[in-house]
Parts: sequence; C-alpha cells; structure tokens
Amino acid sequence: GVRIEYYESTAPRRIFRAPRLKSALRSRMASFDLVHLHMIYQWPVWAAARAARAQQVPYVISPRGMLVKDLIRQRSRYAKLLWLNLVERRTFAQAGAIQVTSAVEADDLRRFDWTLPPIVTIENGVDDPAPAGTSPPVAQDVSAAVSADPVILYFGRLSWKKGLERLLQAFARTASGRLVIAGTDDEGLSGRLSALAAELNIAARVRI
Repeated sequence: GVRIEYYESTAPRRIFRAPRLKSALRSRMASFDLVHLHMIYQWPVWAAARAARAQQVPYVISPRGMLVKDLIRQRSRYAKLLWLNLVERRTFAQAGAIQVTSAVEADDLRRFDWTLPPIVTIENGVDDPAPAGTSPPVAQDVSAAVSADPVILYFGRLSWKKGLERLLQAFARTASGRLVIAGTDDEGLSGRLSALAAELNIAARVRI
C-alpha cells in the first residue's frame, strides 16, 4: 500500500545524480509535511535538502554511520572532506533534527564541531521472536552452516568498512567451532575473504 517511485541516475553515477528527481522535488516538495533523508555523500540527499529549505519543509537526516572519522580517513579522504564542508555541513546545520542509531554515532558527529540541531538516538528495530512452533522451516544451507558447535555469526553487508579481515584473523586464533559470514556482497569481497581464510588455514571452519 506504499507508493515508491524510482528515478534514473545519470553521470556522474557515483553520486546518483537524477535530473528527473530534481524536477519532481521542485514541483512536489510543498505537498510534504516532513522529509526524511538517509545517508550522505549522495546527490539526491543534497537535492532534497535544498528543495526542502527553499520551500520551508522541515527535514530529518540520518547519516547511517557515514561520519565515523576513521572510516573517512581510510577511503577517499579528501573527496569526502571536500563534500562534507561544501555540502553536508549546511545540510546538517539546517535540518530539523538528526537521527542516529547509537551513542557512538552521535559522538562521532559532534567531533566535527559543527552547529547542529537536536540529535536523537533511535536504535534499529528488531522484530519480536515468533512463537514456538510457528517459525518457517530452516533452509538446508543454513542448517548445514550452523551444524557445528559453537557457531560465530556475522550477519550484515560484506563491506570493507566492517573489518571482516580482522574477524577472520581473530577466528584463526581459536581451535574449534565454525564462523559463518552471511550478507550481501555488493563490493565483491567474498573471494578475498575466502582466500584469506585459506591462507590462515581455517577455510574448513569458515562458511561465507
């Protein structure tokens, strides 16, 4: 029952520029009561914030952990710092509020020493467990992955910023159990992680 609209991105694709989205924001922004912006370093967020300010529509921004200074230093440091100072600083300063998911994220944001609106911490939600006997059957590959005891599970994006190499290196110091790494692999890291597991002589105990 929720209408979702998609807009084609054009060059430069890395920042997801979408000219038709800009036109839609300009013509329809005044009909919105509130705008919720997610992530940073992307053209749609800048365009939506700019349109909202122009038409005096309040907006909330959720940086989604993208302002951790250690992560900024590790990849595209100067490009990110330039974007932050030219674009995001104003986006954050003129927001109605900033929503973070943890106290750590709020602390990282305050280290920029920007003029900021209220910061609100709302943790990611977790569904209540299903009543006993009502859960769907477990897939065979999942059952096989967790058949060892104990099992250590990483569940999330396979991303350079998650430190999965460190997880493998730490697991290599154990003598039993199984490590399961499960999640989407948009960055193509699974091959490199598998190679590292083999190099550490733990490939037989790691499932990616």
